[in-house]
Amino acid sequence: MPNNNDLPPLLSPDLMPPIRTAEDLRLRWCTLLGGYTFTHRSLWCMFLAPDGGTAPVLPTIEPLPTWPDPVGLLNLTNLCVETLSACAPGGSVGFLLARPGPRSLRVSDRAWHHGLRDTARGSALCLRPIHLATDDEVRTLVDEDPMPTRENG
Repeated sequence: MPNNNDLPPLLSPDLMPPIRTAEDLRLRWCTLLGGYTFTHRSLWCMFLAPDGGTAPVLPTIEPLPTWPDPVGLLNLTNLCVETLSACAPGGSVGFLLARPGPRSLRVSDRAWHHGLRDTARGSALCLRPIHLATDDEVRTLVDEDPMPTRENG
């Protein structure tokens, strides 16, 4: 994670700068989670208006199972579509998968990334880049990361 001195201060959502890029979103996650140590797996949802402002809700799903399941992903996607229509019409959602442990990308991290991405593609949900937070860093997951088999959860 960047040094806390490098991060903008945490302000109310209406006073934070707009999020326009994947790096803006990564830095916002760093600001929100600065110094946080994870004790279990969770999924954070940030709802963004079309202008890059954030909605004043930040739901967290926890504890999150190690592996995503298609029904749970579809239910989450539908919930996000409904939430966006209520609080940020025409907006998008950014997901942050958080878990304890080192920064190395796990097969289960990729499974969540691909599951969230693929489920959103089959729906009306506009998805921002997905991020992973570990005890060491917050990183942007990229679509080029291959989806391997479940060997090293």
